[in-house]
Amino acid sequence: MKRVKPFVYFAFRWLIVLFILAATFVFGMFQGGFVSWFLFYSVVIVFICSCLVSCLSLFGVKATRHISKQELRAGEEFNVEITISRPWLLPFFYYEASDDVPASILAERHEAIFFFTLKKELRFSYEAKALQRGEQQFGKLVVTANDLFGLIRVKKRIPIQTELLVYPAYHYVKHGLGTIGVSHVAKQLKKNHEDHAVSGVRPYVAGDRMAQIDWKRSAGVGGLVTKEFETDQSEEISLFLLPSVVETELEKEWFEESVSWAASLAATFVSARTEVGLHTYPNCWNQLQLNERTWKSGLRLLAKVKPLKTKKQAHLPPNLQLLGGVTLLITPQIEENTIRLVRQLEKRKTLVFVASAAPVGEWEQEQFKRLKAQLFHPQFEEGKRQSADDA
Repeated sequence: MKRVKPFVYFAFRWLIVLFILAATFVFGMFQGGFVSWFLFYSVVIVFICSCLVSCLSLFGVKATRHISKQELRAGEEFNVEITISRPWLLPFFYYEASDDVPASILAERHEAIFFFTLKKELRFSYEAKALQRGEQQFGKLVVTANDLFGLIRVKKRIPIQTELLVYPAYHYVKHGLGTIGVSHVAKQLKKNHEDHAVSGVRPYVAGDRMAQIDWKRSAGVGGLVTKEFETDQSEEISLFLLPSVVETELEKEWFEESVSWAASLAATFVSARTEVGLHTYPNCWNQLQLNERTWKSGLRLLAKVKPLKTKKQAHLPPNLQLLGGVTLLITPQIEENTIRLVRQLEKRKTLVFVASAAPVGEWEQEQFKRLKAQLFHPQFEEGKRQSADDA
């Protein structure tokens, strides 16, 4: 029914024009004389010129899009400005411009109408809001030229690729990790780190601090090696965002909530000036040492995290033997790989906390209790909204 109405409206307008042309022609045939034929030819010329102007008015038309923020937080508003450039002498009656907005971007008014003007550049802007984290791409701009009678509508689709990176929404954690004096423990361990003796060296791993590199031995072996302190196995906080397969809308909600939890916990540690190792799985396992300088890089990693396509992609993180201290596992739902990972971490004498966005069953609770892993559910300071630059 929606497709029929525009067609009927379009056909009705053409019937009116044809009726006017036929009426003026019949009037000229029966009435004769200069005035009657002048009326007929005037109507024909106006109709032809109107159609020609509409067909020609989009030649040389270009457009650009400017976004006020290239990176922002989910739920944050931003401004989009569209500039349409046209040749100065190109005639037109009026343009209709409509911007192609991604489904995850809320924009109430992303259209504009421009009537005849001699300006070379036509501008309009609108406010938008990012509803969902991830890499968002704006598509084409559709410019429609119309004639005087609304009979001819010529469209031009101008491709403008504009990328927008939306960080996950996050809040500061109100109560720690169940007990949480974790950040305090980590700071104490970090403070005492330099007082311990070097127990050996190991190959350099991405994320190791520059101060830990043994430059003398690195020169001798032809590769970077890192000093291993006695507290290397118990000084660090490791935050893992475990991947999962998403098949339903509910599982999608769990996945997005787990990403938001990971960002919130990371923000809490960074704001407390506590370094934390962030482990994510966009396509493979990535590790980033988070601090005030690398905080935005961590948000970019979390913004690009996607669900697994198949469960076969799920691999346990490498280098588990280097982990120690406190390990936080954030998962959309408890799976077999989650239990396996906790079991391996328990062998490393690591204090493990597990946060699951999905409800945890009794069997899983018994397994975690036996493995001495603690379940927790973060509570956030909802009133304290943070932007991407605040942490």
